[in-house]
Amino acid sequence: MAVHIWEKTVRCIDVQNAGTRAVNGLYTLSGIIGGVSAYGKIGVWNEQEVEFSLYLFRGNFGAMWFISIIPQGMKPGTKKDIDFYKAPVCLKHGRLEQSDFPPERTWTITMKGHGVDPPPTIIWTS
Repeated sequence: MAVHIWEKTVRCIDVQNAGTRAVNGLYTLSGIIGGVSAYGKIGVWNEQEVEFSLYLFRGNFGAMWFISIIPQGMKPGTKKDIDFYKAPVCLKHGRLEQSDFPPERTWTITMKGHGVDPPPTIIWTS
């Protein structure tokens, strides 16, 4: 019997202590992006209801986790994203290693983004 990705993943992620308070809160499993779980939460940004997304993006520079607002109907990773924070894939034995889950602590604000210090911490829940 095959194990589905939904059966072996974290279903909720609690984003805490971010300087940009709007990104804080409970993110729930919202789908799969690039074969890895993605998470979302509804919130308010610039007086509008939006969905904040926590996802892994693989680009020319490598893989990086982001907390962003992805414009409705668009794929993540465009210049139209509103990026707040980013984090590298997890470290294992001193090397970067692909992980299906975002790191708990290594978050930083994005260049030209909307995040402010301090960066968030992440708690995996189920």
